[in-house]
Amino acid sequence: MALRLSPTWIKEYCKLDLDVNQMADMLSQYGLETEVIDDIHIDPKLVIGEVIEVVSHPDADKLNVCKVDIGSEVLQIVCGCPTVKQAKHVIVAPIGSTIPGMTLKPVSLRGVDSEGM
Repeated sequence: MALRLSPTWIKEYCKLDLDVNQMADMLSQYGLETEVIDDIHIDPKLVIGEVIEVVSHPDADKLNVCKVDIGSEVLQIVCGCPTVKQAKHVIVAPIGSTIPGMTLKPVSLRGVDSEGM
């Protein structure tokens, strides 16, 4: 089983002052083989949210309108995930957070506002 760890996360939480190659060498010395080294930035604005309501989108067969509690507020998020109805918790990218290639902005999908992904 492969485990993916972000070098940025390791540096932040383990208080290490090493570059990624030094980290890979150190991990290998302790028996944790390193195959791929890449540093994917994870926006700290991403949070775990509790799915509290899911209804079908009124104007799209494959979209759902979800109410997701992120602790500080409840967001309305339009999504196309077919298994969201079974989900208890999800990763939420609220407005203003960054995912690879884009910063999230308020959108309306087929007439329904969405406050994140």
